[in-house]
Amino acid sequence: AFIELESIRSELARAESDVSLVEARIAQDSQRLEHTSSAKDALGLEHELESLRTRRSNLEDIELAIMEKLEAAEAGLAGIDAELATAEAALLEARDEEARRSEALHSEIRVHSDARAALIASLPRDLVELYERQRERYGVGASHLRFGVSGASGVKLTESDIHNIRQTPADAVILCPDSNAILVRTAESGL
Repeated sequence: AFIELESIRSELARAESDVSLVEARIAQDSQRLEHTSSAKDALGLEHELESLRTRRSNLEDIELAIMEKLEAAEAGLAGIDAELATAEAALLEARDEEARRSEALHSEIRVHSDARAALIASLPRDLVELYERQRERYGVGASHLRFGVSGASGVKLTESDIHNIRQTPADAVILCPDSNAILVRTAESGL
């Protein structure tokens, strides 16, 4: 849009220059006509002046058309500027929203981290160490056993594995045979 606008402005400057040159020539020939005593020269100058006036009229029409084109281009550019300002405002608003959400998430992370730290402090040290070791090795430290399916592996345990888990005391630590994650048994475990 900027390049087009500059091109139109250059075109307008050329047209204005052409009109000025023709007007200067008309003024010069008019002055010569006033001072000539020869009828032949006067007739030639009048013919030339008529031709120059026609040329000036045509150039002024071209100049007006270029001015209209320039106005349209400037209006288009103003519209683009308005759209850009709207987009920039929306971007600032989105960045502000992102900052607010980021702060809220960081706050939530701090709350969960504090809750996790408090929970870890309440658990036996050897259980926490086993959890951390399994999580580091296998990516999952503990998993919910739900209806006979390990949440870590997504695999249903065999009847033999379920039988062994049933025979194990409720406070004993059991590892998933597929993922090696600590299995957390609840009423939903299907035991």
